[in-house]
Amino acid sequence: MPRKNKSNSLFQTIAAPPLTAQDRTAQAARLILDETAKKRADLTAVLRAARLARAQDEAALAVPAPGEDAPGRAPRTPKTARG
Repeated sequence: MPRKNKSNSLFQTIAAPPLTAQDRTAQAARLILDETAKKRADLTAVLRAARLARAQDEAALAVPAPGEDAPGRAPRTPKTARG
């Protein structure tokens, strides 16, 4: 009996078996999930860069000069002895 699936495809390409409905659905779902993950990763990168830039700006403004208190901080009061 001759073989139906010929492995000798020197001049021909062997056709892939047809996709089932489940295969097509899984392929579409993977595509949607990959696109969503890429969008999420892009948004995360943008937000992270903005957060780091804002943190650097705040850190540069929050450095007090030597001998001065940080802005927005209550002045220091001497400790009193409780008795």
